[in-house]
Amino acid sequence: MLNNFSGQIFFEEKLAPYTSWKVGGECQALVMPKSIEDIQLVLDYCNENKVPYLVLGNGSNILKSDEYFDGIVINISKTLNSITIEEDKVTVGSGCMLPKLAFHLAKNEIGDFAFYAGIPGTVGGGIVMNAGSAGKETKDVLLSVTYIDETGRIIKEPASKLDLDFRRSKFQGRKKIIVSAEFKKEYRAKDEALTATKEIADRRRKKFPLNVPTAGSTFKSPTGGPYPGKIIEDLGLKGTTHGKAKISERHGNWIENIGEASANDINELINYVQHIVKKKTGIDLEVEVIRV
Repeated sequence: MLNNFSGQIFFEEKLAPYTSWKVGGECQALVMPKSIEDIQLVLDYCNENKVPYLVLGNGSNILKSDEYFDGIVINISKTLNSITIEEDKVTVGSGCMLPKLAFHLAKNEIGDFAFYAGIPGTVGGGIVMNAGSAGKETKDVLLSVTYIDETGRIIKEPASKLDLDFRRSKFQGRKKIIVSAEFKKEYRAKDEALTATKEIADRRRKKFPLNVPTAGSTFKSPTGGPYPGKIIEDLGLKGTTHGKAKISERHGNWIENIGEASANDINELINYVQHIVKKKTGIDLEVEVIRV
């Protein structure tokens, strides 16, 4: 199927184990590349054979449908995860987990990344969503991104060209694969940086349901409001279930998979919440998770 591919290939693979919500139907093949060259081989194969493809990192912030995906899923969560600290910047592979990056940089006296300690995704996913927490966003620390476009070309662009906005970027809905990013490097005393990072990680553990499958925030919660979690709580919707999907009792903006939920269960619950909130308050909740 893929000559000279050095990674792993799994045929007819169920995608649920690769998403944080633990839902998702099977795919024709799931590949785990070991290098950028592997990714280019997969893209060449898909383009030549007109095979659709989907890119997964940690699988958080994604609602993968129960339907069979007649294509190739490229999982980069086990590769492209290096962290290189240079004189004036930090270069990071797109598969690196954000909390790992936050703590690694704090230990090396680099500040401004504490907000990543509370986001369970990869660098690539964080850029796609312009992920943020604790009042900061990816665009605040990002310098540039290197990605592979639909034709297999490697392109590097500055952050200013990426259309970064609240939980948005130019990468959403497009077939570009982020392979690395360069971030700002600003000194902060090690003790201060670690304390700030630990505080955000601890706050997250106390506030959110981290011991069950979720995708984090279901609806966008812009600075200044409206805040979906509070709206959902005020309407008495916490604890509402559909099938095996449940609005968390701990935080109204999180939906839990309480046992073999389907993607349809979660999707129907999302739709129900949007309907009730619109009916009762006139507010249109915008979904943050990406449906694929």
